[in-house]
Amino acid sequence: MKKPILSVITILLVLALSSLAVTAEGMPRKPGFYDLEVSGKYSSFVSLKALTLEEDPIEGKDLSIGDKETTFYREAAKIQLKYGWAEKGRQYLITVQKGTDSVPSLDSLVYLDQQTADSGSITFVLYPGELEDRAQYGIYVSGSSAEGFTPQKLAASFRYYDGTPEASEMEESLIFEEIQRALKTGVQVLAAE
Repeated sequence: MKKPILSVITILLVLALSSLAVTAEGMPRKPGFYDLEVSGKYSSFVSLKALTLEEDPIEGKDLSIGDKETTFYREAAKIQLKYGWAEKGRQYLITVQKGTDSVPSLDSLVYLDQQTADSGSITFVLYPGELEDRAQYGIYVSGSSAEGFTPQKLAASFRYYDGTPEASEMEESLIFEEIQRALKTGVQVLAAE
């Protein structure tokens, strides 16, 4: 009975340690978003969700990156933004751009969408393209009013991680999490026996 148990533990440890070697040499890409947050004054009427490419919601994982605590949304490709202060029949423009400068340029713009609100809220699914590793991106909202379009306001922001091994601090946290998961599975197998 002890030999099969030791074999299972040995296999799990070898798999966990081999994942460290794979990461050091050329880890598979696991991109995602982090520091996904609503700007302070919009927190009561803007909500965000990280989504997969297929638009399934993703639960974030709390990680330490350097000396900062953050939530990482592994394999997130889209962001759902619900703007709850819309006026029915009005047009709303949303932009995602690199940095937090409210004046978009062709170099900074990575997403643009416009919709008409059919109720007191409007939901956008943002699919920004060509994001740079660890760059900060601002999500801006602008709406039509009797006077024309309101200036765009920073509603939220996020950072992007492209999954390359250079992001060692984040990867170390993710690898440690994978090792813990493998060991927990091993312990569960042992308990079942």
